[in-house]
Amino acid sequence: MIAVKDNERNNENFMYSRRWRQTAQICRQVKEGYFQMKKHIGNGIEY
Repeated sequence: MIAVKDNERNNENFMYSRRWRQTAQICRQVKEGYFQMKKHIGNGIEY
């Protein structure tokens, strides 16, 4: 019984860390895109 509970908790932690990693990746992509956009605007290139 205890082993099953520990296993469930580990699964929750794993899913949470995976979701957090995906979120961090998306944030990084958005940040990079934002900086590239700023660089383009700084060069006088507009969309």
